[in-house]
Amino acid sequence: MHIIPRLLALPFFAMLALIAMFILWLKYCRNYILYGGEAIAYTKKTQRKSIADVFEKLQEQLEKNK
Repeated sequence: MHIIPRLLALPFFAMLALIAMFILWLKYCRNYILYGGEAIAYTKKTQRKSIADVFEKLQEQLEKNK
């Protein structure tokens, strides 16, 4: 009979999950406004790599291989 307590707890758990997802969605929207198409890359403050950084690194590797 573990189903009854789980069913009773489900609405609370679902609301907590929904609130967490809504906060993450707001962060994505904010980052999209601030950074444009690279919004997902800026969700962690410690990782601030942009597409331009990756492109420059690839260019450096291509020049080394020539």
